[in-house]
Amino acid sequence: TGQAYVVDAGQLKSIDKGKLKWELTLKSKAQALMTVTKDDSVILLQGSRLSFIDSSGTEKFSMQLTTEEEGFDAPPSIDSQGRIYVASDKKLYCIE
Repeated sequence: TGQAYVVDAGQLKSIDKGKLKWELTLKSKAQALMTVTKDDSVILLQGSRLSFIDSSGTEKFSMQLTTEEEGFDAPPSIDSQGRIYVASDKKLYCIE
C-alpha cells in the first residue's frame, strides 16, 4: 500500500506514499517495538505497555502487561485468530 510507520521524536508517524498521514504522541520514552497488521493497524510495545492503534491513528486500547521487572526486547506478534503474543525475558503473554 506504500504505507510506512516510524517512531520519531516521541511520536508514531504514518507515512503514506511519501507524505505524513497522521502522527500520535507516545505515552512513554521506552524503546518502541511494533508489528503492522495486514489492515495497516499497529501493535506497539513500549516497555511493558501494549497498545493497538488502528490505520487511522486512533488508539483502540492500551494496557500495562505487568508491574514486575521484566525485559521486553521482541516486537509483539499476532496469530490468524487475532491473539496478540508478547514475550518478555520471564513470561509469554497472550491477549485475546
